[in-house]
Amino acid sequence: MNLFVLHSLFALKDDREPIRTLHRRTAGFYTSLELAEAAMPEERNKNERTDDPVYLYCFIVKEFPMDVMNRGSIREWLYSPDGEPLDYRIADGEFHGRSEADIRFKVGDIVDVIHSKGGKLVAEPMIVGREPFTPEVLKKYAEELAEYGQSIDPEEEYNCLPLNGKAYEYVSPVYVMPLQKPLDAETENAFKDYLANARNNKIYLRRRW
Repeated sequence: MNLFVLHSLFALKDDREPIRTLHRRTAGFYTSLELAEAAMPEERNKNERTDDPVYLYCFIVKEFPMDVMNRGSIREWLYSPDGEPLDYRIADGEFHGRSEADIRFKVGDIVDVIHSKGGKLVAEPMIVGREPFTPEVLKKYAEELAEYGQSIDPEEEYNCLPLNGKAYEYVSPVYVMPLQKPLDAETENAFKDYLANARNNKIYLRRRW
């Protein structure tokens, strides 16, 4: 039997900054994914008061093995504030590629990336520089590297570029959300220019194998 941990993520209603601080709360521990999903409506109802300074940003469920101590999650799921399934990731096992239908965002999309920054959990606007690989693309790269006696151990992730950042981020699909606060035209154009520059300098082609 495995353990399913439900996390609720919240953001401040009056936060006008593009990079918003998130607050995470462990909402419960369950013996199945279905039980964790069934608890989401009640968790959402707790945070629908108009005087509440925060709003529900999303849900994340993580599955942990019960028989192994100090081990990371083996599967993760992302849900909208309404409990709608958005994405998933199999963290324990070999990645063989993701189907086109399961790739929610394309190169050039501006998204919110959930990650740690300065010791805080934040949602930061970034632009997608590379999508998770499909089985066909993985096969192509494997064949190319095999010619040089090399192999690949790919991860299921997006390559996302922060605005004016000096590095790109490898991001699990479970930590990528649709952009929730519109950007002004100047910022949006700056993102597109940055992606074009990254492509010209081959940044977006870098891989972790």
